[in-house]
Amino acid sequence: MTSRGVGRGGDVRQCAMLPPRLRPWLTPPRALPLALIAVALLGIPWFALGLTADDVTMAGLHGTPDWHPLALFEFDLWMDDRPRMMRAGVLPWWTDPGFAVRFLRPIASATHALDFALWPDQPWLMHAQSLAWYAALVAIVSTLYRRWIPTPWVAGLATLMFALDETHGQSFGWISARNGVVGAVFGALALVAHDRWRRDGWRAGAALGPALLLLGLLSAEATVCFAGYLGAYALTLERGSWPTRIATVLPHAAVVIAWRVAYVQLGYGALGSGLYVDISGAPLAFLARSVQTTLLLGLSQLTLPLAEVIVVLEGGLLGLAAALGALALAGVAWATRGLLRESAAARFFGLGLLLAGMPFGATLPSDRLLLSLGIGGFGLIACGIEAIADGRLTGRGVRLLGGAALAVHLGLAAVMLPARSATMGVLDDLNRSTAHAMAVGPERHAVLLNAPLDLFILYLPFQQEREGWPLPASAALLYTGPDALTLTRVDADTLSLRAEGGWAAGSLYRFFWGKDHRMQPGDTVALDSGTVEVTEVSADGRPVAVAFHTLAPLDEAPVTWLSWQGDGPAPVALPKEGETVTLPAVSLF
Repeated sequence: MTSRGVGRGGDVRQCAMLPPRLRPWLTPPRALPLALIAVALLGIPWFALGLTADDVTMAGLHGTPDWHPLALFEFDLWMDDRPRMMRAGVLPWWTDPGFAVRFLRPIASATHALDFALWPDQPWLMHAQSLAWYAALVAIVSTLYRRWIPTPWVAGLATLMFALDETHGQSFGWISARNGVVGAVFGALALVAHDRWRRDGWRAGAALGPALLLLGLLSAEATVCFAGYLGAYALTLERGSWPTRIATVLPHAAVVIAWRVAYVQLGYGALGSGLYVDISGAPLAFLARSVQTTLLLGLSQLTLPLAEVIVVLEGGLLGLAAALGALALAGVAWATRGLLRESAAARFFGLGLLLAGMPFGATLPSDRLLLSLGIGGFGLIACGIEAIADGRLTGRGVRLLGGAALAVHLGLAAVMLPARSATMGVLDDLNRSTAHAMAVGPERHAVLLNAPLDLFILYLPFQQEREGWPLPASAALLYTGPDALTLTRVDADTLSLRAEGGWAAGSLYRFFWGKDHRMQPGDTVALDSGTVEVTEVSADGRPVAVAFHTLAPLDEAPVTWLSWQGDGPAPVALPKEGETVTLPAVSLF
C-alpha cells in the first residue's frame, strides 16, 4: 500500500540468480532468525575477550569521583580531563595544551552503568548485552529492507549481508564501542517511524521520528549520519513539491541543530587532537575531510573492508586512495545506471550511503564507521544482485561484480567476523604486557623510551589496578612513531633522543597532537621522572630531537628504563656517557 505520495521504487520481477533451494531461507519468516543465529554463533569468540583497552579505562573511571568530572551524573563515562590525566601520567608529554575530548553519551553510558551495577566482574555478560543491542539493530534494519525492497528474498539477502558484515564485529564485540550500536538502533527506529508516517499515514511517526533521532544522538555522535538517510529519503522516496519534501525533514533538522548547539555550549567536543576535526572550529577543513572520508568509506563499504588499511596512509597516498574511491563509486553508478533510473529504492540506498558518510569527516576512516553506512550499502548491493539475476543489468563484468559481492559479503564476511576478535585480542595482549612491564612499584619511575602506539600508556594505571599489579611512582612514554630512535647519553643526567621523521609522524600517532599544535626548540615539559627539552623541530613544529634531563644522574635515578622489544616493553640498558645506540623501528604487528 502506498500513501502520501511515497513510491515503492521500481517494478517487482522474478529473480533467478541464487539457486532456488536457497531462496526460502532468505524470505520471511526464516530470514531474520537465520541472520540472528549466524551472528550469535560467529560472535562467540568475542565473548572471550573480557575487558579490552577503553573497557579497562571505563571500568576504572566508573564510580571514582576523583576521576569523574560529572560524578553526580553517573551515566557520563566519556569525559577526558587533560590536567587530571596528566597528573596520572597517562598522557604523553607532547599532548596538545588544548587537548580535550569530551563526548556526551548519557544513554550509552547508562547501559554500561547497568553492566557495572549488575555484573561488574563478568565481562561476558557485558558482551551479551552488546550482542543483544546488535541483534535489535539487525531486526530493525530487516524491517527497513522489507519496507523498501519489494522482493522478499532480496530483502532477506540484504539483511543477512548486513548482519554478517565483518566490520560490525568491533562495534558489538568491543564493549566500549557499544555506543555506536545503541545510537544506530535509535537512528534506524527513527527511519522506521518516518517511513510509516510518510508511506502509511501513521501520524505519530511525525513526532516519534525526531524524538528517536534525539535519543540516538544522546547515545553516540555518529547517529547524526542518519540525518543523511533522512535527506536521501526526501530526495528519492518522497514525492510532491520540493518545499513539501523539505518540510517533512525539518523537525529532524531542528533536533540535530538543537543538539549540536547544546553540545557545544555544554563544553563537549574534540579539541587539540589529530584524530578529530571539530566542525565549529574548522568548517572548511571539516568539509574537505568529509568528502575524502566519504569516498574512502564508500569504497570500503561496496568492495573490500579497506578502512583499517586506509587509515595509515598519509598525504599524496591518502589523496590517491580517495581518488580511487571516487572512480570506483562512479564506476558502480555507471554500471547500475539502469537500476538507479528505474528504482527509487536503489537511488535512496546509494545516495543515503554517501550523505550518511559526510559527518564522518570529524574523524579518520575506520571500519567501525561502516556500521550505519551498511544500511545503504547492502540495500544497494542486494538490489543490484536482483537486477543482475533477472536480466535488468547485463554484461559479463557486471555479473562478475555481483558474484564477487556475494563472495565477499557472505562467504568472506562469515569467515572474518569471528577472526576479527583476534585483532582485539592482540591489542589486549599488548596493553597487558605494557602494564605488566611498567608495574615497577611505588619507589621507582617507569620510563618507556619508545612504543608503536601512544594509547598503550593511556590504559596503564587502570590495567595495573585491575590486575593487582604495583603502580610505579610515575610513568612516561618518550616517543611513539614508525621510525628508529637514536639515543645518545650527553652527560651524567641527560639523554638525547632523535627520530628522523619526528614525533607524531603519522595519523596513527596524532591522537594527542592537534593540527595547530607547534613546538619550538627550548620548549620544556616537566614530568615526575625528569624534564623533556625540545632541541630540534620539523618544519611543521613537531619535535625531531629532545633531551631528557633526569632529576638525578642517570645511573642513580630511581628509574626503570624500558624499550619496545617484539611483543612488548622490556628493561633496556642505556648507552654510556658519550655513546650512541639506535633502537629499531617498532610496529603493532
